[in-house]
Amino acid sequence: MSKGLILAAILFTFPFAAFAATANVVGDTYISSTSPTTNFGSLATLNVGPGTAVLVQLDLTSLPSGLTASSIQKASLTVFANKVFTTGGLDIAHVTSAWSEPAVTWNTRPTAAAPFLSNIPITTSGAFVTFDITSLVQQWVTTPSINFGLQITPAVAQPSTTANLDSKEAISTSHSAFADITLVSGGAPGPTGATGATGPTGPTGTVGATGPTGATGATGFTGVTGTTGATGATGVTGATGVTGTTGFTGATGATGATGATGANGVGLPGATGSTGATGATGPTGPTGATGFVGGGFWSVSHTPLATTQSMSISSSTLGTTADAAGTITLFQRACSLTLAAYSTVNIATPMAVRTSTSPTGGFSNSALSCSLSSGAPAFMSCTGGPISIAANTFVDFSWPTTAGATGVYTYATCN
Repeated sequence: MSKGLILAAILFTFPFAAFAATANVVGDTYISSTSPTTNFGSLATLNVGPGTAVLVQLDLTSLPSGLTASSIQKASLTVFANKVFTTGGLDIAHVTSAWSEPAVTWNTRPTAAAPFLSNIPITTSGAFVTFDITSLVQQWVTTPSINFGLQITPAVAQPSTTANLDSKEAISTSHSAFADITLVSGGAPGPTGATGATGPTGPTGTVGATGPTGATGATGFTGVTGTTGATGATGVTGATGVTGTTGFTGATGATGATGATGANGVGLPGATGSTGATGATGPTGPTGATGFVGGGFWSVSHTPLATTQSMSISSSTLGTTADAAGTITLFQRACSLTLAAYSTVNIATPMAVRTSTSPTGGFSNSALSCSLSSGAPAFMSCTGGPISIAANTFVDFSWPTTAGATGVYTYATCN
C-alpha cells in the first residue's frame, strides 16, 4: 500500500484531529490604587494584592486562520507564583476596554466584566498556577476586536491574598505567563473539483478608427544663386578749404554794482561752561514757635529718608492744629507703608492714615487704620496695610478724639 493510501486511510478513520498551540503574552503589568499615576509596565513582577490588579493580554495571531469558536477545544492560562506572601485565591475577569502596557495606571485603568473564574487557589511560592480560559478564548476567536486580555485580582472571598507573579520582563527565570490552546480540525479537504467547460467565444470587436494622415514629404532643393556683379570704382575726394584767421579779443567791460548783503548764518551753540563752585551754606533760620494741641486731629511731622525709615511717635511729639503744613509728613519717594501702634490708654476710635497731594489740601482716609481690640496697655490691631505711597505724597497719621491720648506710640515703616 502506498504512503498516500495510508494517509488517506488515517484521515478517513480520524475525521477530527486535535493539536496544541501556544499563545504568548503581548502585554502584562499591574496597577495600584496607592500609586494611582504610576506605570509598572517595565517591572519583572506582577503584584497582586489588596488595592492592585494584574492585566495580561495574549497574542492569538499565531493561531491558524479561519478558526471558529468550535475549533477551540480547550484553553488554559498558566502563571508563575514567584512569591506568595498571603495564601488565598484569585478572581479572573475579562477586560472590556483597551489599555497599553507602557502607559496604563490605576487612574487610566480599563474596564472589566464580572469575574468568570472565582477563588482559584494560590498557596505555594515558586509554583505554577493554571486556570481554564476556554470560553474567553472562544469569544476572542469569534470577535478578535474584543481581545483586551484579562484581569487577575485577589478573590472577593479572600481579599487579603498577596503574591508576586513573574512578568514577561522576568528574564532571570523566564517564567512569563502563557496559554495552552487545544485545537480541533474537521476532516481533510476534499479533492479539487473538475475544471468547468470553456465559455463561448465573444463577439468580434468593432472596426477601429482610421489612422492619421501621413507627414508631408520633404521640400525639393533650391536652385544655385547667380554670381554677383563687380563693384564700381570710388570717385576722387575734393581738397579741404583753408582755415580763416582768429579775430581780435574785445575790451573788458565795466565792473557791475555790488550785490545786496546775504542773510546772517545760523551758528551752533557753544559748549556749556563748567559748573561753578557751590556757594557757602546760609545761616540756620530761627526756630519756629511751638504749636498748640488741638481737640480734633493729632498729626506728626516727619521727613522720610532716602532708604527705609522708622518713626517712633508719642503723645509728647504730636503737633498742633490738624492738617497744618508744618505737621504733615512729606514722602519724597514712592514706597510701601506699614504701621504698628502700642497704646497705654484706652482709645475708643481707630487711628487712620490719611493722604493728600498738598499739605493744606483735603486729606482722605486710606485703607490702613489701627484700633484697640482689647483693654490697654496693648498693641493696636492695624489692618489694610501695606499701602502704596506715591512720590511727593503728604501723609497724616491721625485719629479723631475728644480726650487726651497720652501714652500712644506709633511705629511706621516705608520701604
